[in-house]
Amino acid sequence: MDVALNTQGPGNLGLDFEQIAANIMWPLGIKLAEYWPKNHDITKGEMDPYGPDLDLTRTRKIARKYGIAFAAVNGPFSFEPKHNEKPDQYSRYMLEVVELAHQLDAKVINTYLNMFTYDKEPDISLIMKYIGAALKKAQGYGITICVEVEAHDMTSRLEWSLDILKKIGQANLKYTFDGTNWWHGSVDPIKALTTLGEADCIGYLHIKDAVKWTGGYDIRRVYSDIPRGNPGDLICGCKIGTGATQSFAQLQKVAELQSRGKLAGIKSATIEPHLNAGKALMEGPMGAAALNAACIAEDHSALAGYFASK
Repeated sequence: MDVALNTQGPGNLGLDFEQIAANIMWPLGIKLAEYWPKNHDITKGEMDPYGPDLDLTRTRKIARKYGIAFAAVNGPFSFEPKHNEKPDQYSRYMLEVVELAHQLDAKVINTYLNMFTYDKEPDISLIMKYIGAALKKAQGYGITICVEVEAHDMTSRLEWSLDILKKIGQANLKYTFDGTNWWHGSVDPIKALTTLGEADCIGYLHIKDAVKWTGGYDIRRVYSDIPRGNPGDLICGCKIGTGATQSFAQLQKVAELQSRGKLAGIKSATIEPHLNAGKALMEGPMGAAALNAACIAEDHSALAGYFASK
């Protein structure tokens, strides 16, 4: 399995796509990227739409220079309330993502359903107003739309996650499995992976690790609270394989499921170490970028070592 990099973090810290490729991906030998709006245009907000201008000349030039292909394109708009006000507007943004993914030959779009709260039962008709047109267009291109489960939205309950895909019933709608996000929502990652994997509901894989922060771990990576189970507890990211989310056990379960013909679409594992931006930026923009690069290198080393041992 190949290792991919979610380029969200270094993009947020001010590195453009070429700087990410040259200074982080190339030295580590990472050849797959998850592409974000700030990679397309560094002046954009993190959760902004790509816009109708899909000139990818510079992106393709950088990708060719550093031998990069695209594991996924990210459509993060649902985290920004102003982008969720009008379903037709949101639908247009998603159609732009599908076209961009097609142009970059990415077979996965990673996106979210954060226009809903995790306490609200799924409304299938409303979901389809937002992403239905994109699903149809993506199907024509052979692209799978993968919804990343987040601890704060309706996908964070296993029974609801299964129900959403069952009721929509489109083969190119699946989930991005992120064990730390499930753990963040007080659901055992292996249970979630087994349940969704057996139902063949997973099309993309994020790998990161975390623990509850007690003051003894890396403050750079403390980033969120746990919304259910133990509200108020803080999460601290840590090197893959050293935390509470059973990263290597997740990968073993993926391999076991694939040996039985499940999860055939998963070709890579995408690392995405998170930083506490406030703490990291105390180092200054370039210092923060260096800290992020160090965390990426730690995670890449752990994951590459795991795959080499198999």
